[in-house]
Amino acid sequence: MSFLRRRLTADLSLTDIVSLILLSALGFAGNYFKIGIFFNVDFLFGSIFTMYAVKRYGMIGVIPAFIASLYTYTLWNHPYAIIIFTSEALFVAFLRRKAAGVIVHDLIYWLTAGLLLIFISYHFIMGVPVSTVKLVILKQSINGIVNTVCATILFYGVNYYGKITGSGFRRISFRQTFFILILMIAAFPAIAYVVFGVKTQTNEITGELKDELNTMYNMTSISIESLLDEAYGKINGLADKAASEAMTDSATTLDEHIETVLNSSEIFIGMAFLSPDAKAEHVYIKADEKVKRFSNVDFSGSGYYEAIGKTDATYVSEATKSPFRPEGTHVIVIIKPVKDESGYLLGFMQASMNFDKIQGLMRSVSKDSGIDLTLSDKNSTVIINTSGRFKGGNKFSYPEGYAAFDHDSRGIFMSAPIPQKNHSVMIRWSSSFYVKSGELAPSGLKLTAQMPLALHMGRINDIGYRALKIIYLVIILCIAAAMIISRQISLHLENLQTNTGLMPEKIRKGEKIPSVQSVFAEITDLSDHFSAMSRLLSEKFGEISRQKGELSLIMDSIPLIIFMKDTENNIISVNRTAAESMGLSASGTVKLNVYKHFPSFADRVYHDDIKVITSRSPLLGIIQKYNSLTVKTDKIPVLNEKGQVTSILVISRDITDELKAQEEKQRTLETLYQQSKMAEMGAMTAAIAHQWKQPLSTVSILTQMIESEISDGSLTNESLLTYTGLMLKNTDFMSQTADDFTHFFKTEKKKQMFRPCDTITEIYGIIDSQFRRYGIEFITREHAHFSVYGFKNEFKQVCLNLLVNAKDALAGSKKEDKRIEVAFSQDDNYRIMTFEDNGGGISEELLPDRLFEMYQTSKGESGTGIGLYICRSIIENHMGGKITAENTDKGARFTIYLPSDQTIAHA
Repeated sequence: MSFLRRRLTADLSLTDIVSLILLSALGFAGNYFKIGIFFNVDFLFGSIFTMYAVKRYGMIGVIPAFIASLYTYTLWNHPYAIIIFTSEALFVAFLRRKAAGVIVHDLIYWLTAGLLLIFISYHFIMGVPVSTVKLVILKQSINGIVNTVCATILFYGVNYYGKITGSGFRRISFRQTFFILILMIAAFPAIAYVVFGVKTQTNEITGELKDELNTMYNMTSISIESLLDEAYGKINGLADKAASEAMTDSATTLDEHIETVLNSSEIFIGMAFLSPDAKAEHVYIKADEKVKRFSNVDFSGSGYYEAIGKTDATYVSEATKSPFRPEGTHVIVIIKPVKDESGYLLGFMQASMNFDKIQGLMRSVSKDSGIDLTLSDKNSTVIINTSGRFKGGNKFSYPEGYAAFDHDSRGIFMSAPIPQKNHSVMIRWSSSFYVKSGELAPSGLKLTAQMPLALHMGRINDIGYRALKIIYLVIILCIAAAMIISRQISLHLENLQTNTGLMPEKIRKGEKIPSVQSVFAEITDLSDHFSAMSRLLSEKFGEISRQKGELSLIMDSIPLIIFMKDTENNIISVNRTAAESMGLSASGTVKLNVYKHFPSFADRVYHDDIKVITSRSPLLGIIQKYNSLTVKTDKIPVLNEKGQVTSILVISRDITDELKAQEEKQRTLETLYQQSKMAEMGAMTAAIAHQWKQPLSTVSILTQMIESEISDGSLTNESLLTYTGLMLKNTDFMSQTADDFTHFFKTEKKKQMFRPCDTITEIYGIIDSQFRRYGIEFITREHAHFSVYGFKNEFKQVCLNLLVNAKDALAGSKKEDKRIEVAFSQDDNYRIMTFEDNGGGISEELLPDRLFEMYQTSKGESGTGIGLYICRSIIENHMGGKITAENTDKGARFTIYLPSDQTIAHA
């Protein structure tokens, strides 16, 4: 039970459960809709579906077998077939995985355990004769084996259908397939031929039996009806005589006629003419070949004369006891009402039938035939029975517990016992009868002919037994032949299968794969092809082995930590660098559990593994610190053909020194940045000084004017307010210029949203005096309005550097149309700003990238060579964009690209 419970909970899907229920129902229905293959032998289909369930589901398939076998209790009225059929399923399910196959296992069951169970159940428990038990053994064995063959064919058919429809299938054995084909070709036609022959013979026998019964019945009924017709004729003649003589009062003549008829006829034993009140003056009884006369006999006590007198029909009574015959003798009375021409009742002509003649006739007809003839009256009271089974005067009836079935067009049917509990149905046929029964006109008497089958069952069973023995022998021989032939046919293919199965190991060892020689050209060719393939694979394997060795050398020579992990946080192979870093003695295949050997960071690294496994995509640039080392790691998933992650390639690089160098570089960059700022501060200071010259001069002049007017007394309040207002305006301008200067060089800690066009305006507001000094026109073209996110002052520094460089390029030029133009635009990927001048351009040696390298300058000794380097660093590293330089036909153009996903456009 625990095994079945595990199977149910672990392996069965909802589809499997529905399939098992359906197979149980089909098995039950298969047993219900049985077919008689010949007399007394039925074929049940149920185990086709239950053996299919066993073959498909193994031990759990026993459940449908048990359910289907339950119908046999209704069919045969004993539980032993349930035990036998369920044991069959258990036996085959237990041996299902063996090489022989379910058909051979089923044959073994019926030759051993099944045979024993049937013999014990039927002979020792139910008391069935050994001869009948042998018939049961053969019948159930053949039924079970044939059904198992059909179940195997069904299994292969379902698998083939699953393959062509893509709904899933299980592989099937070539040997088993060939075995089934041979068995079908050899056994099924032979079985069909034998069954057809036996069915024909048994049908002929049963047909002969029915014909014999029908002939016997017809002969008897014709003979009896002939006698009855004769009796009716004589009675009617005497009735007519009585009517005519009653009119002439000549009773003496009628008595003479009655005596004459009695003496001359064997069908009557008594006669009398009765008055309308059912009294006879004289009654004539024939006994011992003499006619005796009895006087004044009263028959009015019978009670049916009044009803008879109202009709003209001849009446036949039921069997009654006669006071003139020996005790226990029953007779039939024929009564004809006698009437005159006006219909007036004159009396009754009455005669008692002599059944001795009819009995002799019936016995002579049925003699040595075994057929039992019974004549009964309209109330089923027995008058004559040829076998003595029914006594005269008793009611005729079929034995209790019998039922009628198998009626044919001639009115013949079989009367057989109803199946009883713990009694084999095979026995009931021995107690069965073929019966034909009918009413004899016009008397109302009933003739029944019964033919006991017990006299003929031996012959029928012998035919069936011989046929079943032949079928069983054919099945055994065909199974044996199919096993031998299928094994010989598949042997070379199985050898080829074995050789190809060993191919990887033999190729690995460099051994030759033997060729398989077969009488089948296709198998030999296939073997030769595999041999050629193995040679090619051996060469390729040697090449791969060499390449693997070379790859191992290359991997070991790479100064990176490279190793492979499975999906369970185990390291499975390492290169030399990884082995040294992990403290291993050699590179190659290993088995290290990270939790066990590196517990301090096992969870952290496996967390990254889970990301790779679930996303099935690489995880790159992981910075991890292990003690004093810092490494940069890439984790790359290795996928199988189904797209599932089977392992992870880990490549780590020690970046400890690199990080130190970057830190040093960053400090250098900050220094350069400060130097650049200082240089820009100088330029800004000069610009501010120039900006302040005019307001300082204005303030100085206004101060002198106030002093002059005070000295000559002409200063008024209005003029004082005017002079002080102008002084405040100039000092505010100077203060704003100082604030812009302070904000420009103030260090920012947070990024913010800002508009580049506003930044350019702010920068130009500080240095516009220098542009005017050198006659430089400054133009801005804003084709798109957008904002960017970053450090605004850093971006100001970039813009200032570019504008100052352009101004310096134009300062020494003698052109009259000096011009610097800034434009804003955008596309799907970038927000774009261009700084373009007409100052003659940049040396081609510095384009496109040398210009942005540290200490590269186009200004000669006057340049520091760090301004554009700082610009690129800010744009690329801090804002994720890029900056380019190129020459135009008139000067230089610098373009800044900032990515769209870091900007927010404003309409």
